[in-house]
Parts: sequence; C-alpha cells; structure tokens
Amino acid sequence: MKRYFLIAVLTLGTGATYAQKNATYCQLNVYQPAFKNYVAKVSYGDEGNKARFVLLKNETGSKMKFSNEIQALNYIAKQGWELVSTYHNHGGETRFFLKK
Repeated sequence: MKRYFLIAVLTLGTGATYAQKNATYCQLNVYQPAFKNYVAKVSYGDEGNKARFVLLKNETGSKMKFSNEIQALNYIAKQGWELVSTYHNHGGETRFFLKK
C-alpha cells in the first residue's frame, strides 16, 4: 500500500513541476514621470543574465500612456498575461510579475 501511495505522490509531483516549466513569465514596471501620464516598461527575460526592459508602444510605434497603473495592467492582461505578484517600491514604481 505504501508503494502505491509513493508512486501516486511522485506522479502528481512530476506533473506539477512540468506545468511550471511550460509557463512564461514577464515583469511589467509602471511609473509616473514628473506628474505626467503613467508609462510602462516590460521585460520578458530574454537577455540572459541582464533583464532588458522595453517601453510599451502602440501600433504606430508611439510610447503608450496610461492614466493609472491599472490601465497598464489591464492592457497586458488582454495580451494573455495573468498576474502572479505585485511589488510597489517607495520610488513610485509598481512592478507586476505576470505569467502566460
């Protein structure tokens, strides 16, 4: 009986780690420069050891501006990203960690 329980636990544990390996993560940083509209930078972690952040731009290549942080989060969520965690530093920047 213990053997079957051990096999079941190992099988379920392997499935859970497999699901984690297939997830893709990104970091969205949203900040407000000098009383202007909010802007957002995103990093998909594709630069090896150094995270490369790029500004979110619209179809014409212009920098996207948001009236608040939640608008930026909603925009990226519409792209298929799911919120995992949030961090707000005292410098006025909010970091959203997302996965797909």
